[in-house]
Amino acid sequence: MPKGDIITLLPQKRSTALVTNVDFEKWGEYLSDGPLAMAFLDRLVEGALILKVKGKSYRAEKALALENQPD
Repeated sequence: MPKGDIITLLPQKRSTALVTNVDFEKWGEYLSDGPLAMAFLDRLVEGALILKVKGKSYRAEKALALENQPD
């Protein structure tokens, strides 16, 4: 299924949550197609409530701690 079709298939009567660590500005690079990324984001954020959370990644910290443990 093409990437853009996923959002088109989502009914507008239900909630959809999307969590990403890619900033909006980097989606063109991430998808390797700037116009596709803009169209995708345009559909995604229409009527959306966007929560941007900044802070440390607890999963990344835990992974580093486990990686640095002596064997």
